[in-house]
Order: sequence, then C-alpha cells, then structure tokens
Amino acid sequence: MKDEDGGVRKRYGYRLNDDNLNNIGCEAYDLYSGVGADVDPHHALTTLVAFLTAAGEAYRSMMGDTHGASQNQTVFPGWVNEAAYINDTELAELALDMERGIPATRAQARSIVAPEPAHRDHRPPEPPEVPQM
Repeated sequence: MKDEDGGVRKRYGYRLNDDNLNNIGCEAYDLYSGVGADVDPHHALTTLVAFLTAAGEAYRSMMGDTHGASQNQTVFPGWVNEAAYINDTELAELALDMERGIPATRAQARSIVAPEPAHRDHRPPEPPEVPQM
C-alpha cells in the first residue's frame, strides 16, 4: 500500500474472537509497517499487543471514572476492551516474550518442557497450540 508521500507500507490484518461465541468477532486490516520496511509479522503482532494493552487500560480507567473517556476505548469493541483488561497479565507476558524474542511457532512451542506435576496422578494440561506467523 502506498502512503500519501508515495512510500510503500505493508498492511497487516488480524481477527479477534470471543471463546464463548457470545460476541461477533472483530476483524481489521489497520496495522501498517514503516515505509519501505520488510514484511515483519513479529513487529505487527507486537503493535497489536500494545493496542490491546491500551484497550485494557482504557477499560480499567472507565471503571474508575465513567465520565472521563479515553481515546483507546473506541479502538476495539467493548468486549475486546473487557477481555484485554481481564487478561492484562497474559498480554504483559506476551509483550515481554516478544521483546526477548521467545519463539512463537508451533514446533518451538512444543519443545518447551512442561513442568512436572505436583502429584503423579494429576497431569498438567497440554500447552495450547500457538498459531504460526
């Protein structure tokens, strides 16, 4: 995609869904690279995590002050803001992992060793599938 100065930017899309299927999913193509940058889905995901974190913070501030609206409240639907608020710890961990360059491919995620169970009859859940970029 060309910007107003004629520079070429990569455009990224994403889809957010509610696990409970109570809400309509959110799909957008509004993340862009820098002018002339190579394709970098890691950077695009880092940007999306930052926007989701801001949405969660906006939800938190709205709960404390219903009269003061944050600009970040309107970036995503309300259910996404609430989910980001509820999952703020996981978003922070993801942001740190991405900053450190922790692998996010399925093959690399499977190579991570699961912790030993506290009791031999109780096994920890299998790690979730990590989508490939």
